[in-house]
Amino acid sequence: MNFELRKNIPGILSIAVILLIASSFNLKKFDPVGKWKAASEKGNVNYMEFTRDGRIRFRDEKDSILVSDIALRYKFDFDKNPVQCDFIIYSLYGDKIGLMEGIVEVKSKDNFILKISKNQRPKSFTDKEGEKTEYTRMK
Repeated sequence: MNFELRKNIPGILSIAVILLIASSFNLKKFDPVGKWKAASEKGNVNYMEFTRDGRIRFRDEKDSILVSDIALRYKFDFDKNPVQCDFIIYSLYGDKIGLMEGIVEVKSKDNFILKISKNQRPKSFTDKEGEKTEYTRMK
């Protein structure tokens, strides 16, 4: 190893640690609560609202709430890598009738990628299983 590279190793390690801490800090600060535009890799566009109490409301492009015969709840697990997200599906009578498991890549406080599947949780964003959707916070 040459002398110049050896001399810069402490600086390089310091930068790596700072970036790791900064990315972890940003992840913990991410809050999905709010209104989102969801565009899937298949070209589908949906409008959703993640509520503080864990519910998901579907909306149209004019921000009207769409009525459905199911109730949908969400749960993010920021302690997992990649971050995990579950969509739990309930009948209007409160019976759990389904589960969709996904992984999340937080890009910023206003943007994240979700890869979700009804069969099993995708292992990576390149898995063939599931559909990848980009969420952008609506202002």
